[in-house]
Amino acid sequence: MTHPEDSTGVIDLGDEADTPHDISQLKSPIYLPQRILQAIGAAMLVFLAIFITIAVLLRYTGNGIIGAVEIAAMLMVVTTVLVIPAATAADENFRVEVADFFLKEKGLRILDILSLVVQLLVALFLAAAAIDLLLHDIATRTTMGGELEWPRWLLSLPVAAGFLGIVYSTLIVIFKFRSNRVERHIYPEA
Repeated sequence: MTHPEDSTGVIDLGDEADTPHDISQLKSPIYLPQRILQAIGAAMLVFLAIFITIAVLLRYTGNGIIGAVEIAAMLMVVTTVLVIPAATAADENFRVEVADFFLKEKGLRILDILSLVVQLLVALFLAAAAIDLLLHDIATRTTMGGELEWPRWLLSLPVAAGFLGIVYSTLIVIFKFRSNRVERHIYPEA
């Protein structure tokens, strides 16, 4: 509906969304290690889109690419794992904001600290597990199932790198929080 006093006929769809749709809209800086992982993930995403298009067209004509499903699945996992550290470092909004209504500033600060500690512990646990899996895959020369029988460390290496990136990104957020540079709002004040 248009507002009766609005002569332009523009439909008001309400305000902007409360949360950004991608990490480029977050206002915290993304440091070089996260940018490198994010760029690799973005390049892989472009390659994945082209690869899937070619594989589908070849399949339509009665041909195919050996290992297309295996390659596409691996690229999707790796792309996801490589972009997560940049999103982790850029977003300070780790706790559920329902608590804002019930707690004062000191209580919210305690919740922020608790959530950062829990996030760091989980990230450390996942990174240790991913590194252990990588070392196991290298030692046992395990292969992935499928037509190509690639060594599984080709997948566990980027997963371990991604989880180490999450630990690094979490530490950046903790240091920003410690120096009181973390602000409460995602968007800059207008």
